[in-house]
Amino acid sequence: MASASYIDVEHGHAAPAWFDMDADGKKDLVVGQFEGGKARIYTNIGEKGAPKFGEFQWLSAGGGTAQVSYG
Repeated sequence: MASASYIDVEHGHAAPAWFDMDADGKKDLVVGQFEGGKARIYTNIGEKGAPKFGEFQWLSAGGGTAQVSYG
């Protein structure tokens, strides 16, 4: 759950992973999606042992949304 909604991707398969994206000692949720080749970052706003997530932001690079080839 994130912001009281189920975490879902726009299209295709999801590829979730845990990684401390903001170096705060709490693992954040990274969810890649097959179609579009994009990844959502859900920052852990909860505790280390009890994660809680708000709205996502797209993984970015070079001033825009990062994308990899897919298909």
